[in-house]
Amino acid sequence: MLTPSTLAKIIRGLNLVDVIGTLFAVQVAGIEVELNPVMRWLLEIHPAVFVVAKIVLVAVWSEFVAIYCKPEWIARWGFTVVLIGYVIAVALHASNVVRYFHG
Repeated sequence: MLTPSTLAKIIRGLNLVDVIGTLFAVQVAGIEVELNPVMRWLLEIHPAVFVVAKIVLVAVWSEFVAIYCKPEWIARWGFTVVLIGYVIAVALHASNVVRYFHG
């Protein structure tokens, strides 16, 4: 069974992939819209602001949960739900990138 700390690291990795996919799909290809209104606002300010905010917020949140959430099964369950969301988001980004390049 994966520990909360390991799940937090996986989430941070998927977050980075999500950031790259979002930037490509929204800024380069123009084929998606950022659904989170706060992140959309940060992206409108500047892509670098969006990147830094998203990476820092997810890193701090995931580390906080991994360290302080007790009992551990609650952290694992919550991280699993978040992981499912990130896998779906990354899959959608990937399908949109393929569609962009291959029509």
